[in-house]
Amino acid sequence: MAHILAIDVGTSSSRGILYDEAGRQLFEHQVEYLVNFPGENLVEQDPADFDNAVAEICAATAAWCKDAGCRCDGLSLTAQRSSIIPVDRDGRSLHRASIWLDARAGDQARRMNEHFAGRLFFTDNEYWPRLMWFRENCPEMYAQTAVFHDVNSFLKWK
Repeated sequence: MAHILAIDVGTSSSRGILYDEAGRQLFEHQVEYLVNFPGENLVEQDPADFDNAVAEICAATAAWCKDAGCRCDGLSLTAQRSSIIPVDRDGRSLHRASIWLDARAGDQARRMNEHFAGRLFFTDNEYWPRLMWFRENCPEMYAQTAVFHDVNSFLKWK
């Protein structure tokens, strides 16, 4: 019988659930982590926490499967949306993840809305205004960034 591990990387924790091919839940493991609020409208998380949580879930599931005499045949990964994780050419995270709750980019959203004059509408916590905020407020980090990942692509890349 085939088994699949579904992992959801959420805002306050990651959870993995192992299912059999009939859709029955066989095993579950959850790892909590911190959400940082370093200033007004700033909401960040350490990208290593996501990576470590997924590794712990996989290890716990593998141990359970070994004891149960089964194996994991597939993996599904979902993650919180619209996070920004700048990574340099050597694969190092250059900044904590700016997550979907982060509303630092009010001025950038306002200017983008003026520029697009009603054709598009942005809010202060959306991806593009926050990326613009990083370009304007962290120019050295921005210049060192090889790729901007969201949580899902960061974990798949790792």
